[in-house]
Amino acid sequence: CTFNDEIYFAHPESVSKDVKMKKLEFRKCMIEKSFNLHYSKNSICEIEQIDIQNTTFKSEFLINNSIIENISLFLNTFESIVELNENRINVFDCSQSKFNGITTFTGTTFKSIKFKAIVFDKLVIFNNIKIKNILDLKGITFRDEANFLEMKNIKEGKLETKNIENRETARIIKHSLDKVGNIIEANKFYTLEMEHYKKELDESKESNIQEKFI
Repeated sequence: CTFNDEIYFAHPESVSKDVKMKKLEFRKCMIEKSFNLHYSKNSICEIEQIDIQNTTFKSEFLINNSIIENISLFLNTFESIVELNENRINVFDCSQSKFNGITTFTGTTFKSIKFKAIVFDKLVIFNNIKIKNILDLKGITFRDEANFLEMKNIKEGKLETKNIENRETARIIKHSLDKVGNIIEANKFYTLEMEHYKKELDESKESNIQEKFI
């Protein structure tokens, strides 16, 4: 299917009106103009599930100031700006998709956020995001810069080893902070990277010991 007009769920000039949905689903679609899930700052948008597969967004893809239980993005192409700012998202799962424009997740709170086989062609911003459980960036290819300033766990404290899914995620964030000269924050993620490295070594030693007894 093809959508030739803008898709929005709260008009920017509308009076306060909340938006609530159980499920929003797009499969094998072409969205020619802006997709805007929450355009008004005067209302609350709540949705249980967003499931988008094999869809191309030719213009902006905007989800801001919303409360979402689950977002699943699979095999999609985003050709313009993507904004997912100031949201509360329980589970964010994005795989086999390409982002051709600037992408921002600024100020969004996630319970878990995972990427697999993702390409960001331009700047991507994760500034001020909060993580409750897991952040996994291992499946991302960055072709431009990525910003990771002021990332925290959901209790306002620093991210810990348990919040970082793997060593590669810590390395990606450390490398980004190094590039902008933020040495203090970069060193924190270097510590997390080494903690995961030690964990990998311990698991490898344990595996080798078990093999000797088989």
